[in-house]
Amino acid sequence: MKGLGLVVLLALVAVPVAAEVLAGRAYVVDGETLLVDDRMVALSGLFSPELDQQCFVGSLRWACGEAAKEALETQVEGKTIHCETPGSGDAARYRCTHRNVDIGAWLLEQGWALANDQASDDYRGRQSKAITAELGIWRDGFDPNQVWRDWAAGDVGEVDCSACTLRKQALKKKRVGQED
Repeated sequence: MKGLGLVVLLALVAVPVAAEVLAGRAYVVDGETLLVDDRMVALSGLFSPELDQQCFVGSLRWACGEAAKEALETQVEGKTIHCETPGSGDAARYRCTHRNVDIGAWLLEQGWALANDQASDDYRGRQSKAITAELGIWRDGFDPNQVWRDWAAGDVGEVDCSACTLRKQALKKKRVGQED
């Protein structure tokens, strides 16, 4: 009898979990989060600027977090979308489409999001094209969310950020009195 219980347990572990599928009207919370059918849905494979995040063009600040949210709103606000969990790695996040257009891919190619560690090669390629074209957040360099949070809190320390431009790194050092 013990052997049968072990076989049943192993069979349950070996069965892949089906992807969760959602469909409904989308309401934008921020640049990567939607409310769909009364559920919070974070888009997989990417992250966008914090809602209150500021970016720079030259010496001018602009609300890049709010701009990312507004860009997403133009695409999906109040529209019916379909979402499913990708099934690996990014299980708490969803791949969503509107009229067969991948919403995450659109955000990346327009420059309103960054590919995360779980991103596909396709997503990384779309981000690279947006960087080259200086679209969205890539207009004049961009600080990934954690770097921006540290900077906004006054905790800059060592600046190690591959997505930041050298000019932005120099500005940060200057603001905290670490100018060379």
